[in-house]
Amino acid sequence: MCGIFGFVNPRVQQSDYACELLRHRGPDAAGHWTDDKIVLEHTRLSILDLSPGGNQPFAATPGKILTYNGEIFNFADLRSSLEADFSFRTHSDTEVLYYAFQKWGVACLPRLNGMFAFGYYDQAQQKLWLVRDRFGVKPLYYAETPEGLVFASEQKAIYPYLEAEVNAAALQEYFAFKYVSGSRTLVKGVLELDPGAYLEIDLTTMVIRKTQWYQLPRERSGSSQGLTERTEALLQDAIRLRLISDVPLGVQLSGGVDSSLITHLVSRLLPERVNTYSINCINSSYDEGGYAQDIADRCGVTHHPIDFTADDFLRDWESAVFHNDEPLNHPHSLPIMRLTEVARSDVTVLLSGEGADETFAGYPHARRFLSAEDPSCYLELGRFNDSANLGEMLAEGPLSEAAQAGERLALIAGSEPNETGYPSYEFRTHLNTLLNRVDKMSMAHAMEIRTPYLDYRLVEVGLKTPLVALMGQQQETRKKPLLELYERYFHNGLSTRDKIGFRVPLDEWIRGRPAFRTFIQARLEVLRQDSIFRPGYVDGLIAGLGADAISDARLRQIWTVANYAIWRLQFPQIS
Repeated sequence: MCGIFGFVNPRVQQSDYACELLRHRGPDAAGHWTDDKIVLEHTRLSILDLSPGGNQPFAATPGKILTYNGEIFNFADLRSSLEADFSFRTHSDTEVLYYAFQKWGVACLPRLNGMFAFGYYDQAQQKLWLVRDRFGVKPLYYAETPEGLVFASEQKAIYPYLEAEVNAAALQEYFAFKYVSGSRTLVKGVLELDPGAYLEIDLTTMVIRKTQWYQLPRERSGSSQGLTERTEALLQDAIRLRLISDVPLGVQLSGGVDSSLITHLVSRLLPERVNTYSINCINSSYDEGGYAQDIADRCGVTHHPIDFTADDFLRDWESAVFHNDEPLNHPHSLPIMRLTEVARSDVTVLLSGEGADETFAGYPHARRFLSAEDPSCYLELGRFNDSANLGEMLAEGPLSEAAQAGERLALIAGSEPNETGYPSYEFRTHLNTLLNRVDKMSMAHAMEIRTPYLDYRLVEVGLKTPLVALMGQQQETRKKPLLELYERYFHNGLSTRDKIGFRVPLDEWIRGRPAFRTFIQARLEVLRQDSIFRPGYVDGLIAGLGADAISDARLRQIWTVANYAIWRLQFPQIS
């Protein structure tokens, strides 16, 4: 896990500014490579082969250079296929990826089981490839500037190389959904590379070609025979691969089904006692600390409960927005950031249950969307402020559906009103923003998070399995194979309890704590003259925070507007 940066422009050869901005992602080493066409930079978090031989940019063969963020979990098998052609000097997955691309080019990508974002430069061909993994576990951003193409693991490393300006259209979508869909971001010209895609850039002509190298399954044509056993075998192998590490690792244990299964299997696969970590929101209905401790006791792991309070939220809120590069979508970004900060004193890698619900139809809302006859209803997924709310807030008044939806409409146009359309949409929207959150909150403390449920073999089983095998004849349940495994392992009858999710009592804190409201009021001051809002709107929002009686609709406005205000304060260079 690392930070990567590149600029197709020889005039920035001596710049190490990007490395400094990405140092939190890779505190163990920093590297710089350049010729008369391109600059490549890298900050390293050492996970496999801790020797300097794994430092990057990696250039074992003259004229072929790799800057890479992520992990290739099946690197040992790939290395066996490459050893006849190349002499390996390290035990790193970096060298395996380097030679795999050198031998097979982009045809190597379907062979990779991992999470990755990388840039590979072939000096002789004068071509640069920018690649992102199947599901977007690792982020990658780029921008075409008047001086050249720039790319990086985080948007903030790109801002110094362009005249950063707010994308007003994307901002409207943010206020409607709490995040921006597809490739665009809140800054004009800064784009996010799509999951499962790569760019091929010709440095001679500066022609850029984008190719989608991976597509999610489009038919639920798989067999449901022995589904629970196949799921167990694949999950166990996915975890086995993700336990390969030269640094200490642990598990993010919430007490829910998905992380409990991971904890059980990790405790069976590792000979040493495992560290697990959970967030406790004391005296809140969202607190699952008791469930997490029970699973930890059953699995014989060393559990570390971490209390998380309103004071913790306020202490870290501005820092979280800075590391997120955009206004926060999820309030639970803050607990993830806190958990990784505490866990980093013991471990460098955590396993997480992210992706299980998307893969195995685990969300309560899945029943409705999976049976939808018209995919346009997918727009309801993730909507936060409705048109009436937006009309109160924004200067343009009620917005068109297209203005609110952003690139979601294009994603829907490519969907079918069947059992596969909704998962494809959810992977590209909701899951993508969850994965960005996990990456940025964890990498703020140089912590690598691995997601076994997003092993592509497991995802394809889940998305190809007929719904009746996942949800029952009447869609009366959810993610059946995982629930069956849970009861097989723990026999506690808790698998069917209501899903809580990783949440914090934010509404209670805003309504019940004057210090919380005072904090928000002070940040909103920066928006008093912001033309995006109706005249007097921000003044009214600030004044309304002086009272305890705040409606649910107003709380939604407060969350989105406060995060926007903090973002403007954290990045004043964005006009």
